[in-house]
Amino acid sequence: MAATIYIEGFTPSEASELTGVGTVLQRDHRRRFPEWLPQRAGHARFNLFQCLQMRFVGAAAELGIGPSAAYEAGEWVAHNALQYALVEAGCIDGHLGDRCTIPDASEAEVLKYTARQVFADGFGRPRITENEFAFICGDGSDWFGPSLDAFLSSLNDDDPRRGKPIMALHLPSFAGQVVAKLPRPAVRIIQEENT
Repeated sequence: MAATIYIEGFTPSEASELTGVGTVLQRDHRRRFPEWLPQRAGHARFNLFQCLQMRFVGAAAELGIGPSAAYEAGEWVAHNALQYALVEAGCIDGHLGDRCTIPDASEAEVLKYTARQVFADGFGRPRITENEFAFICGDGSDWFGPSLDAFLSSLNDDDPRRGKPIMALHLPSFAGQVVAKLPRPAVRIIQEENT
């Protein structure tokens, strides 16, 4: 059997529920930022990566970061969050257990293997990272790492970002909140008979 990775597309209405970004603003963003939200023939559809990015852009607006800077930072937020989203229950329907080369792989190992393959092959994101937090500063700069203490220790004493508002995102929680709202799995593994 051969397996095909199918990435689900969510309608603008569904994406609005997942991201908090309304359909009118989505349409505006598709026009203004085609490098992040490419326009396709037919009805608009958004995959999980784009929904994670849009959700971040909506949250960044509350910090006063405009959509242009937010989409730039949002690509890396979505990249990191997607890794956590794919291992959440209900995100992927099916598995790639027949491709997994881990001897006597447990169910958790097959899920992790499947998530990594979907991340690389399905979403075209081959570089795995292990960042648990994203910190976004009011000036639009970002930092990814393991903790708030690590972020603060990375700043020089005279850094103008010290004492200013920052957005701290726990990426597993951020991803989990989006996955919990999915109307259907974001990815389906379709098993096909070899002929």
